[in-house]
Amino acid sequence: MFDLVIIDEASQCDAASAIPLLYRAKRALIIGDQQQLIHITQLGQNRERQIAAKWGLANTDASEFSYRDRSCFGMANLRVGASPHLLDLHFRSQAAIAYFNSERFYGGQLNICTDVDRTFDEPTVEWQHVAGDCSQGPRGRSWINREEAQATITGLRTLTEHLRGLGLSLGVVTPYRAQVELLQDLANSQLGDLARDVTIDTVNRFQGDERDVMVFSPVVGPSMPARQIFFAANPNRINVALSRARKRL
Repeated sequence: MFDLVIIDEASQCDAASAIPLLYRAKRALIIGDQQQLIHITQLGQNRERQIAAKWGLANTDASEFSYRDRSCFGMANLRVGASPHLLDLHFRSQAAIAYFNSERFYGGQLNICTDVDRTFDEPTVEWQHVAGDCSQGPRGRSWINREEAQATITGLRTLTEHLRGLGLSLGVVTPYRAQVELLQDLANSQLGDLARDVTIDTVNRFQGDERDVMVFSPVVGPSMPARQIFFAANPNRINVALSRARKRL
């Protein structure tokens, strides 16, 4: 049916969803980024092993075709037999933001082509230390950091005043769903109508999106278990979180 099918954001797409498209295509162009997050799945590791055993997949095949661990882009990268072509021109973020990601996650290979923006007198990247701690969210689900959330809302109030009339977009990104919900509640109660101008969401949901000014709330604190710190500190998650900002982070 199609001479060419193009799958964009393929690193966030599961391979199973792409099968009906690929079956109907003479050629395919699969575009993605292995340094970003793959799709979210509720399929457990044991259940995936049971499915692999049922269909007689050896361990190597089971790993290659893993729904949990292999995105559409990752599958293509294994099967095509050639190295991906790196799209190395970066046009989104200001250099101070993009340079860190280039050096940390792409071996310094990105050519930063973003026009210099002088909207702000403040630094492009600003770090604020909040001496808070984290706890589990409602019903023991996910994680929150109340001190950090309040500091974020206080910062948002200042930012919305500075951005008024400039036509710039504002967002907050965090690894944890419970922190998103806490931030949304605080924004609605403390920012009034200004809350409508701020997008607050998880890193996974923000992937593929961007804002002029982004606030990153990592949530991590002294009480967080090591496995949750590992989740928040996943290099792909950090890469996505920091690269959502166009003008200021």
